[in-house]
Amino acid sequence: MILISTAIALLSGPLPFVEGASIGGARIYGGARADISSYPFATQLDNKKMGSLCGGSLINEMWVLTAAHCVHETEPNQLKVLVGSAAYNPDKGKNPEKIIVHQDYNTDTHENDIALIKLSEGSGLSPVKIDTGDIQSDESVAAIGWGFYEADSSTPSSELQEVELKIISASDCRKIKSDFQLDGNTSQICTGNTLGKDTCAGDSGGPLLRTTDGVTRILGVTSYGVLSSQGDNAQFCNGQESIGIYTRVAKYLEFIKSSTGLATEDLT
Repeated sequence: MILISTAIALLSGPLPFVEGASIGGARIYGGARADISSYPFATQLDNKKMGSLCGGSLINEMWVLTAAHCVHETEPNQLKVLVGSAAYNPDKGKNPEKIIVHQDYNTDTHENDIALIKLSEGSGLSPVKIDTGDIQSDESVAAIGWGFYEADSSTPSSELQEVELKIISASDCRKIKSDFQLDGNTSQICTGNTLGKDTCAGDSGGPLLRTTDGVTRILGVTSYGVLSSQGDNAQFCNGQESIGIYTRVAKYLEFIKSSTGLATEDLT
């Protein structure tokens, strides 16, 4: 996840932080090791051009969903994709066939921060379905990823991690991001109010998940974080003064269908 301060501009890369001099709080905070059998769709993306790590989600045996900022201006031969492995292994991935970044992705604001990757061969693994239901504040959701372990580390987590988060209301989100809207039609989801638990650098592009009646579906794609100008620099991603912003996948069904040739019933 990219992290920004309300006092300064957005960055466009998937890993850097901008409040202070170092990469702070850079992993899934307050989480636990995830069982890959619960998340067979979990995908690692190693961008050799950017020198960065992101996550993704298998939504069909041939297609992976991720954040646009993870693969923007990246060629297939510059990206390694590995699906269904709990262990972080940047050397095992394969080059994809195609990368499709949303045509209206804004590198300054990170609106429409969503992209698709076509694999070079079928994964043979179970994809995750897209959640098209309404969302409410205070709902429990989960995120997964291989984000960095420590503030001063450049090494991602060796194993897939998971953490429980909360969707927060528009009014709570606007305390830190004043222009955020949650009106039922927004293309973004806001999480927060889970002190000590969060996504962070290296988790970009990974899924925000909701489990209903025992079925886990993807609600969002990890996009960026916002740190209040009043926030503690030492608590980049897990502080009371930070929030997470996720691209709401259901709002991009037409983009996904037109890019992949898949039907709604194949995806939801």
